[in-house]
Amino acid sequence: MIKKTVSFKQLATWDSPSLCTIIESWQEYDSKSVLLIYAELNKRKFEFPPSIIKCIREYCIYHKAEQLEPFVDAYIKNQGYVNYDEYYEKVVAIKGFIIDDNQSINNTETNKSKGYFVKVLAIVAVIMILAIASNPSIEKHQEAIKIKVKTIMQQSFQVDIQLSANKWEQAGQELGLMIGGALLDPIIENIVSTDNYLFFSITKITWKGETNAVGIGIFGNVFVNPKIDAALNDKFSKKNDFQFN
Repeated sequence: MIKKTVSFKQLATWDSPSLCTIIESWQEYDSKSVLLIYAELNKRKFEFPPSIIKCIREYCIYHKAEQLEPFVDAYIKNQGYVNYDEYYEKVVAIKGFIIDDNQSINNTETNKSKGYFVKVLAIVAVIMILAIASNPSIEKHQEAIKIKVKTIMQQSFQVDIQLSANKWEQAGQELGLMIGGALLDPIIENIVSTDNYLFFSITKITWKGETNAVGIGIFGNVFVNPKIDAALNDKFSKKNDFQFN
C-alpha cells in the first residue's frame, strides 16, 4: 500500500483540527508526515483531545516507541536543522507559501489585465456611442460647404471692390455679392450629399455628373478638404466663366 504524504502547503496552511484528521488516519500516511504534523501542532501549542492522544499512542506502539518527540528530533536534525522552529522557518514557511504567493501574484496580474481590458472596452464603447450620437447631419455638411464657398467668394469679390475706383461699380459688385450669396444656398443644398457610416459621415459634392468626396463629419464637426480652397479660388478668379449649372 502506497502511503500518502502531507505537502508543505498543507502543513503551513491547514488549521489544527484539519491536521488532526491526518493523525487520526496515521496508517494511511508516511512517518515523515505524521512526525511533522505532530511537531507543527506542538509548535502551535495545540491541546490534543483524548481521541488524538489515543492515536498517537497507537502510532508509538506500532513503531515500538514510548514517545514521538525523539523521532521528531531525530528527523529534524537529520535534515540539518536544530529544531522544528528553524525547520519551519527555513523549509515549511517558504515551500508551503511559495505556491500561494506565486498563485496570488498570477491572480493579481490576471485581475489587473482583466481590469485594464474592461476599462479599454468601456472607453471604446463610450467613444463609439459619442461618435454615433454626434455624427453630423446632412444639413451640417451643407452648412460647412456654404461657409467655405461664401468665404472664398467674399474674399475674391472684396479684392475687386477695393480695386475698383468707380463707386457705382463698387455698389454693383457688393449687390452682386449679396445676390450671389443668396442664390448659393439652394444650389449647394442640391449638390451636397453625404454617405453615413454610423460613426462618421463623408461630405460629397456632385457637379456636372461627377461626384467627389470633399470632407468628413465626425464628433459634431465637418472638416472640409483644404484642396477645395484652391479649386474655388481658381473658379472665382474666372468670374466670367463661373456659372451655377
